[in-house]
Amino acid sequence: MSDCDTNRLLLQAMMDGELDAAGVLRVEQHLKTCAACAQALEDLRLVRGALATPGVAHAAPESFKRRMAIAIDAETRAARHAPRRQAGYAGVGALASLAALAMASVLIVTGVGQMRTGLADELVADHVRSLQANHLVDVETSNRHVVKPWFDGKVAFAPTVVDFADRGFPLAGGRLDYVQGQPAAALVYRRSLHVINVFVWPGDAPTDRFGVVGQRNGYALLHWRAGGLNYWAVSDLDPAELRRFRDLYVDALK
Repeated sequence: MSDCDTNRLLLQAMMDGELDAAGVLRVEQHLKTCAACAQALEDLRLVRGALATPGVAHAAPESFKRRMAIAIDAETRAARHAPRRQAGYAGVGALASLAALAMASVLIVTGVGQMRTGLADELVADHVRSLQANHLVDVETSNRHVVKPWFDGKVAFAPTVVDFADRGFPLAGGRLDYVQGQPAAALVYRRSLHVINVFVWPGDAPTDRFGVVGQRNGYALLHWRAGGLNYWAVSDLDPAELRRFRDLYVDALK
């Protein structure tokens, strides 16, 4: 088993706080030099955040938990009491159990990835279309006191509109858009020659959340939720720059 394989098996344990200090140090040292494993950790964090979303989160039935506990206990006992000549067989059994759990995790990750792929692709398509169709804004102004009331009667919510010109992200205006078949406010910002589209529509969760989503076809996407609204930022900006913009916006929503 390669060093990467070993450390990837430890990533979930580290996220769950189940590694000792030496184990955490080992994984952290590996992540500094392995971009693939660092991305794997980021993917795990995204999946965990997605699985906590209302409508997706699902608590395992107690019967399933009991069956898993019994199976793990039996495997542990077998490995502990196996004769030395059978140690290799016991190790194979333990690895088989681990492989089964890993496969279950892969199925969960795949399901969440498919769930997010459609929305991410739609948002990137909306972003690109706004640039190509010469329809970037319906109301072109940096005055947030003009942009916000422009949406009155066009959407059934009031998006938070902030101008970050003094921080290098000036407001350019807004337009009416549609996401997943429902009206959405699109707030447009600029960063040098780059455009940031912030799509806003009602969210499903009462609590505030934010998290990195990733990249799609060369475009960076970030998602956060506040005040019962979804906010999705899409741009060809460097992801670090877009995270800076997101952080400014999240602070403004507090």
